Amino acid sequence: MTNHVRITTGARLHFGLLDVAAPFGGCGVMIDRPNTIVTARRASEFSCTASADGCEQGSRGHLQRATAIAQRIAHQIDSPARLPPVHVEIMDAAPSHTGLGSGTQLSLAIAESILRVSPDTPSPQWVADTAGISLADGEIWLRAADRGRRSAVGTHGYLAGGFIAEGLTPSRGNSLLNTLDTRLEMPPAWRVSLLLPVADPGQTGTVSGDQEQAKFDALPTVGAGQRAALADILTTQILPAIQSADFNAFCAATTEYNYRSGELFASVQGGAYNGEPTTRLVTHLRSEGYTGVGQSSWGPGVFVWHPDDTSALAFHENWNRPEYRVLTARPQSTGRTVDTIQ
Repeated sequence: MTNHVRITTGARLHFGLLDVAAPFGGCGVMIDRPNTIVTARRASEFSCTASADGCEQGSRGHLQRATAIAQRIAHQIDSPARLPPVHVEIMDAAPSHTGLGSGTQLSLAIAESILRVSPDTPSPQWVADTAGISLADGEIWLRAADRGRRSAVGTHGYLAGGFIAEGLTPSRGNSLLNTLDTRLEMPPAWRVSLLLPVADPGQTGTVSGDQEQAKFDALPTVGAGQRAALADILTTQILPAIQSADFNAFCAATTEYNYRSGELFASVQGGAYNGEPTTRLVTHLRSEGYTGVGQSSWGPGVFVWHPDDTSALAFHENWNRPEYRVLTARPQSTGRTVDTIQ
């Protein structure tokens, strides 16, 4: 066990769920930007701070999240009166409520960093293999982070990177996490542009927390035919396109999958995309001839895929809608990195 670690992870694009009820299922891909970086070191008592640069969520929000994770760890190791004696620092964090899975990446990194340095917790050897995780051994970590209740894409992606398909097959036993059905490495030349609203996330129709649960509770049941159609696009179109590096086929299938998955939520978000601004943006991009376009998770972040750096750069340079900022990312083929700080 070490005294001081730094964990760095990327972000998660989610192409959509297969269903609106358990086991949900779905697919997405890890990308290298924006980063989440968390450090943890042994201390006399638990504390958390957030660096000013890069943290778009306030320090209070980070402290509340980290404290809740520490409390869950303490309860699991039968030490509820004493939080793990660790100082956590949030060095950088992806913007929250934009569809990039920032809460999952941050929570997983905080939980793992505490477990790695706290003298009170079991040695987390179960995270040494980034190709997978023994859920029996990783139960403390998963319960502490308290993520993955609907989608396991971000959790599997945190560990392994790449393109993730999950929930296609029943989970084993009483697993806390959907089964990882397929993990593929994306063609390394491909790039993706993220279009993120400049406006405050609270003004752009974001969905999270209790509001998200209320929307799920209000959704109608998905028919077996709808789930089967989405699974078919995923398994017979998206996966083969990635394996053969067929960019055009990947873009066409991803756009179709994303739209059809979005239709499952039409009754609570006003259509296949979450709100009129996102719908207009996706429609505009497609009318301009761009492919591989869609909404990540609940949005409002929108993605546009490119076959190479040149195409991504041209898109960035020609973008002329000031209400959105553009961030270009690469597919991330590895999971989070853990560095020991001397």
